[in-house]
Amino acid sequence: TVIVVEGTVPTAYVVGEVNHPGAVTLQSKMTVLQALAMAGGLKDFANSKNIRILRGSNAGTQTILFNYKDAIRGSQAASMFLQPGDTVVVPD
Repeated sequence: TVIVVEGTVPTAYVVGEVNHPGAVTLQSKMTVLQALAMAGGLKDFANSKNIRILRGSNAGTQTILFNYKDAIRGSQAASMFLQPGDTVVVPD
C-alpha cells in the first residue's frame, strides 16, 4: 500500500513587468501566452519583444527568447508550452 502524503503541483514562475508576478500552477499543457494572462498581462512599459523563458536542464540553464507581439499574431511561438520549473522573465 502506498499513501501519498504530499503531492508536488507543477509550477512555473512569471516575473518582471507583469501585473501579478509569481508562481503559476501549470494546467496540463499551458502556453507562455496563457501564463502571461494568468499573471494579469503585461504592464505598460514591458518589453514584449524580449521576453525570456529560463529552463533548467542537465547542461545548465537554457534561455529561450519569446516575442509576445509575434505570438499574438499567430506565429509558432504562440503554442510554446511551459515546463515545470520554467521562469518567464518580462523585462522593462
